[in-house]
Amino acid sequence: HVKGNMDSFNEVDALDVLFWVRKMSRNGYPTLSRGEIAGLYSKILGFARKDVYTFKNLTNLTFDLGVLGLSSGAIQAKILALLRQDPAYASPDSLLQVLQGIYISKKPYNNNLVSEISRLLLNDVNEMSLEKMSNLFVYGSYCSSHRDASSMRSTLIPRSNVSALTNTVRNKLLAKIESLQEPHVLNILEGYSWNPS
Repeated sequence: HVKGNMDSFNEVDALDVLFWVRKMSRNGYPTLSRGEIAGLYSKILGFARKDVYTFKNLTNLTFDLGVLGLSSGAIQAKILALLRQDPAYASPDSLLQVLQGIYISKKPYNNNLVSEISRLLLNDVNEMSLEKMSNLFVYGSYCSSHRDASSMRSTLIPRSNVSALTNTVRNKLLAKIESLQEPHVLNILEGYSWNPS
């Protein structure tokens, strides 16, 4: 059992167990109890605070925690710090994975991180496939329509980077409307359901 062994987990063990919990729960198989998941979550956050995880580990964590409906706010703060330290950490795929984790979780998110990711991805839109662009449109539309975790005031951190990215992606998709397949169109419709403007 995981619970009995959790104290002896190192950072890799914790990530491996989280990966399998996410995979199994997404496919409808029973996994750990709520208490065991809470203990694993706490263990992972402890490792993250000690800076033992790589950028790729942190992006995977954001996704895995999102699928499990757990907050990844502390992980998002670590990702933002690394991106500000050196944007070369990020590939478009890893940044999309972070946005996907935020979107799937429907939990409050770090608006500064989303803004930074949007700024970085703006340079990569032209090289993206239609599938990635349509997914990005959904994630950007969702983030544009929701408040971040750090503020519930009416004056939020400007979303200009997110809006610029979402508008650019929308325009690129419209320019390729003849090439869109059904999944792309469904993503576009879902994006508009989050942010009709």
